[in-house]
Amino acid sequence: MDKSQKVAVAVISAGILIGVAVIVVSGTGLPSFQQMPFRAAPGKQLESARPFVTETAQEAAVTAGPDAPVADMPDSLNPRPASDEPAPGAPAPSGEPSPVDQALLEARHAFDPWTGVDRIEALLRSLENLGRASELYTARAELYLRVDPPDFEGARQAVSRAVACASTAEQRDEARYAEIEVARRSGDVERARELAQALVSGDGPVSEGKLRAALLGAAMTRDGGDAAAAVSAYRKVMRLAVGAGDVARAEAGDVYRQAAWSLAQLLREADRRDEADAVAEEAARELARFLAAAGE
Repeated sequence: MDKSQKVAVAVISAGILIGVAVIVVSGTGLPSFQQMPFRAAPGKQLESARPFVTETAQEAAVTAGPDAPVADMPDSLNPRPASDEPAPGAPAPSGEPSPVDQALLEARHAFDPWTGVDRIEALLRSLENLGRASELYTARAELYLRVDPPDFEGARQAVSRAVACASTAEQRDEARYAEIEVARRSGDVERARELAQALVSGDGPVSEGKLRAALLGAAMTRDGGDAAAAVSAYRKVMRLAVGAGDVARAEAGDVYRQAAWSLAQLLREADRRDEADAVAEEAARELARFLAAAGE
């Protein structure tokens, strides 16, 4: 190739590069990667397909299941789906937390407890939430215990209202469990023990409130120095958790695990290692059943 031919090739190459650059900058010739659909090569089976997405806060990654058809990503001019109908297999709307549940959760976990108290007050002022009044007062009592220093009088008044407003057995038991916590945290341990015993032995199904009251009662017995009584109390908690029905199924496994761990520790401290090992083996079997029942 002589010198003139080399120059011609160089000029042509430069022209091509400039043309491609103009097309990319103008955006009229080539779609961006974010607008390209993600497709499997013909004949290939994907275990999962992830479309490209932008990094803006308004868009979220979507993961397709192994059997899901591959779909095009909507472009930036039409980000909303063509239909508001839920996709096949999508969770039912009833599975989403209600506005009251969401507000209650945010109030309970507020960084500043007084902010949570204010949110609870706003919810209580709404007539639409009268059926949830017991839960709201219970949450307010919990928040009063978190302030520094704790507002024990405010917490007592809140749990009293929570018990009075309870419209279901579950709400009543939750409120009474909060009442136990208020008594214990304020230093009236004896009253807390009496309240826990009354709640656990009361009528009605094994609720989350009863399970937590039984566990707290066993811990107070252990902290009081009566190891033998604490061993019996933790065994009772484990039996209650195993016998819990659908009402407390979600809480039962965690309460069982805590009771079994505390019982094994007590037995080891008393140099009853064989019994502690037996408890650990029993707990492993039961917790596997809890997980199976929960579908995990």
